[in-house]
Amino acid sequence: MRDAISYLKLDLRLSKRTLLLMVPILGIVLYLFFERKMYYYGKGYFLLIQMVFVNTPFIAQGNENIEKLHYIFPAKISKMVLGRFLYLLLWFICIFSVEIMLMIYMFSINQIDNNEIIIMFLSEITVLIFLFIQYPLSYKIGFDGKKTILNIIGIVPAVLVIMLPEFIKKELGYLLEVILNNEIILSVCSIFIIMIIGYCSYLVSYKICMKKEV
Repeated sequence: MRDAISYLKLDLRLSKRTLLLMVPILGIVLYLFFERKMYYYGKGYFLLIQMVFVNTPFIAQGNENIEKLHYIFPAKISKMVLGRFLYLLLWFICIFSVEIMLMIYMFSINQIDNNEIIIMFLSEITVLIFLFIQYPLSYKIGFDGKKTILNIIGIVPAVLVIMLPEFIKKELGYLLEVILNNEIILSVCSIFIIMIIGYCSYLVSYKICMKKEV
């Protein structure tokens, strides 16, 4: 675990510049939430922040020599991959926690209802699954030296998810009542599915790295 944390720290160092660039976007999010009451678009920008943060190490390595970065800490490949996934979970949990606090506040002052909360969770589940699918692809493309494609995979989907909450509201609104009536069962199933996809994503990423003999 110590080696995995070393790789996590490396990824955090790679992310410093991106953190500073995200400050204006965070300001936009708060403005949309508190001033314009545009909760779906505010939520969409939160998803944007999540995806950019989580993909920052891949984007940064797209402009560096990926092999040199991976050789900084002599450790098993499994630890290197685990460190990258710890980075994913760290940022996801941090930003998701901020969203939950905002939603609790908005719910307490009657600015949002149960439907908005469900849409938030559906959006988060969708993004997390997408990130788990995206990570092995980023490893594969990064090792193949296709830097432009790597940047596109990291940035373009992040921009597109801005519209995800609004899309769920319009296209999947009929499912909200079903979810409300079966929230416990569906929550357990969602967690189980996410765990399976996350583990499979880790295994695929590990095999890609092993094949490339990092």
